[in-house]
Amino acid sequence: MTGKTPRSEPADGPAGVSAPLSRAAQIIDAVAVEPEGLPLHRISAAVSLPTSTTHRLVKSLVAIGYLSTEDTSKTYRLGRRLLRAFHAAFGAPNLQALVEPVLTRLVKEFGHVFYVNQLVADQAQLVAFAIPPMAERTLVVPGEYSPIHATAMGKAIFAFEDEPAILRRLSQPMQKFQPNTVTDPHAVRRELALVKERGYAVSRSEYEQGVTAIAVPIEIAPVGAIFAVGATGLESVMFESRTLEDFVQALREAASEIKIELTQHYQHL
Repeated sequence: MTGKTPRSEPADGPAGVSAPLSRAAQIIDAVAVEPEGLPLHRISAAVSLPTSTTHRLVKSLVAIGYLSTEDTSKTYRLGRRLLRAFHAAFGAPNLQALVEPVLTRLVKEFGHVFYVNQLVADQAQLVAFAIPPMAERTLVVPGEYSPIHATAMGKAIFAFEDEPAILRRLSQPMQKFQPNTVTDPHAVRRELALVKERGYAVSRSEYEQGVTAIAVPIEIAPVGAIFAVGATGLESVMFESRTLEDFVQALREAASEIKIELTQHYQHL
């Protein structure tokens, strides 16, 4: 009988590590060094595994978000979940310094609090802010998480998340912070759809009584809208001299500036 002998699968990985886990890590390593992605046959060759075994492992990695693929190209790249983990671990410890010039300029122009949130482990966390010098209330707390259903930041970020992420958040109990707080999952879904359509989110006395907030997502390829920039102030004075449209326009311009700063930062890591 003639023909090529099929490649045998490695018996195991490093000591104490299961073989499938070791092989999955090898696949991720192989794909990571190819920005344009790799087709299945090249991944198989790179990790010295049969195509059938490689395909099974690759499918699992795609399912959990560690790899991604496009039907048209048939190539595999690092997935959004893995890239987001990288951003969280090696992102901007100096994020405050990175975005402070933009936020400070907005504070001087509008006289209200401006801040940035980041998606961290399925939650929108406040990571940078600027406050007017004579502010009676800060209105923001460093490190605080913004609920998906009651804050402009939570809505602005989660409106652009994929369906499984939204479902995970909406399946959890939603606290009714104020009379205006919406806790019905279907109503929250409709609000998120509206936010995605118009490109900004608003919260009026939903998290804190008498406080209004506006937020705009910051989308960074290929990880999506894991940041948002927003403004907040007392409802009684927020729109005394500026309209909602004024804030939205300024926040959109700020989002574009911050996107450039963050993109350049990550490229130099």
